[in-house]
Amino acid sequence: MISLAKPTNQSKGYVYALAIALVVVLASFVFESIFLGENSALQSWLGHLISAQFSLLFLLMLAVWHFGPKNQNLGDYRAIIIVGIIARIVLFPIDPYLSNDVERYLFDGYIASVGLDPYTVSHDSPLLGEVISEWAPPSEHLKYVTLYPPLALALFTFAASFGATLAPVVWKLLVISAAVGTFVLGVNILKRLQKLQHLALIALSPILILETGIGVHVDAFSTLFIALAIHALLPSQPQNEESELPIRNLVIAGIFIGLGTLSKLLPIVLLAPLTMHFMRSSFKHAFSLVSATLVTLILGYLLSFALGLTPIGSIGVFFEKFRFGSPFFYWLEQNMSLERAALITSVILITSFIVLSILTWSKHWKLFDNNSVVTWQVALCLPLFFSPVVYSWYLAPLALLVAIRPNLPLLVWLGLMPFTYEVLGKWICCNDWSPATWPLSLIASGLSISIAYLFFKRPTKPLERSADTLINRVHTQ
Repeated sequence: MISLAKPTNQSKGYVYALAIALVVVLASFVFESIFLGENSALQSWLGHLISAQFSLLFLLMLAVWHFGPKNQNLGDYRAIIIVGIIARIVLFPIDPYLSNDVERYLFDGYIASVGLDPYTVSHDSPLLGEVISEWAPPSEHLKYVTLYPPLALALFTFAASFGATLAPVVWKLLVISAAVGTFVLGVNILKRLQKLQHLALIALSPILILETGIGVHVDAFSTLFIALAIHALLPSQPQNEESELPIRNLVIAGIFIGLGTLSKLLPIVLLAPLTMHFMRSSFKHAFSLVSATLVTLILGYLLSFALGLTPIGSIGVFFEKFRFGSPFFYWLEQNMSLERAALITSVILITSFIVLSILTWSKHWKLFDNNSVVTWQVALCLPLFFSPVVYSWYLAPLALLVAIRPNLPLLVWLGLMPFTYEVLGKWICCNDWSPATWPLSLIASGLSISIAYLFFKRPTKPLERSADTLINRVHTQ
């Protein structure tokens, strides 16, 4: 799928940044030992060390982007492709320490594998008997049933079927494979779009590397399916119009969006800008995309019901009771009741998607035009920005899309979000989950300043402003 010719000479800054980036990734082995208690004195600082690791890798990613090749010769990107793959694979032996989601995933899978319904049977159910101690699901989530969509549960069940000892290994193998697959697809997408100069934003993305290799989150699969959908929509030649896309490509893209939604709900929002885009030029294309997505979703949920599951779970409880990483919702709750905050965010979210759909329908942009890609980014950003709960791994699909169309606010959000890991040290050493508010202030300030910069720096249309960054002027598209 990828062929590499002999690279031309690279700048020393590029090579040094790549080498240091790999060393920063390997520092995860040191952090794992701290997490396991081999240096208990540093456990309370682990959250800050992790934040520093994410930040340093993010800065090195920008350095490689700046100093790296600017041409479309794939051979010149050999070093970064090799480092990108190694950085994902080398983390395979590490025990997850960024969260305890894996234990929850696999116990959900075990519950399903023994014929029970994890959407109605909580982790502390008497039906589970002594196996609770064997699988050791997170104690703080024992009373909650699962909230993951059917395909995610199917993946958990497959891994859990290997038993409590091997299940984590199988799960990590699946996630690492998804991460490598996403990276390979990303390389091909950028090559087809003649945007290889942005490859560093995928190859060295801290969220795509560390959240996959250490966090081992199910978001790796939704990101993979989004990459597959985008790949299916690529024109055969850069100059071709999307109206020339075969219908089967739209059907394939719709299936992948549906599968992504069955693994994590976020990918469904891509239908809004994509459908309105195709509606303007070809109703048949729009209908094919939407119908393939909906049929995939319906079949996935019907299969779940046929297996005796009720795939709703605790998602309502999750948004009602949990709060993390959302500056906007935090500010709302500090100034009004939960009911009013939920109403306001719902109204803003619905209105934003209506405006985004109308804007996409009314503009004559090509499918992979910079402005079109920005609408995809906005569609993915909106539910995350207005959600009461945002963890850094939720941004994985955005880390993929930022390489197709870099823009300043999105880069700032990706760079600042991992500072929320400051809470991890107190949680590991002292079982104290007390997130500080300063990361929220930092994220809010960074986003506000970056958006203001774009709106006042250049007198262009609002959507175009969102992608005009100082770095982009160096990396001409």
